[in-house]
Amino acid sequence: MNKNSRITQIVVCVGIVLLFLFCYGVFLGPLTPNLRAAKRSATMQQAHAIGLCLSAYAQDHNGHYPEGKTSTEVFQKLLDGNYVTDPKIFYAGFLEIPRKVPPESKSLKQENVCWDVTCCVDSSAPNQLPVVFQTGFKVTYQPGTAAMPVDHSPRTWNGPEFTKTFIAVSYASGSSMVKRADDKGEIPDFISSDFDPKGKTYQQLTP
Repeated sequence: MNKNSRITQIVVCVGIVLLFLFCYGVFLGPLTPNLRAAKRSATMQQAHAIGLCLSAYAQDHNGHYPEGKTSTEVFQKLLDGNYVTDPKIFYAGFLEIPRKVPPESKSLKQENVCWDVTCCVDSSAPNQLPVVFQTGFKVTYQPGTAAMPVDHSPRTWNGPEFTKTFIAVSYASGSSMVKRADDKGEIPDFISSDFDPKGKTYQQLTP
């Protein structure tokens, strides 16, 4: 199986998970602990799939990840290069982010994107570098730093149903995870204490 086939398969799987979550919410109503866990898991898988697509792009471009002024521009390059087939992977409806709507075409708009990316990344990036993560946090690329909530953080997006906030992230190592916030809404140790930028400056791109 070639890499594009693997990416397509991952995107399809994520789409099935999102469809399941939508149907679950419509027909079963109240948000149960199992559904909360399922939503966190689906968010993580979505981040992982986007991370794989970014990595596949880098493999075809001398190790360089796509760049742009915003994460929307970066993701548009994945669509234009057929590294992503379904633009809805960049939208996370169950996060209920204000003013975000599903894309209606392969021409992405800011309101279609629920993810931030790091610029400018290449194959020399440290494993601890977060490559793609859900929007709503301010990231400082220094060892041991937390991701800080900004306006419309996940605590606000999801209302009282979620007792704790979280962030889904995919790192340069290829690992993906959900990290929980503390009581202040911050994500402790979002950047590992082992992180070494080796003199390079990284930038957070929002939609």
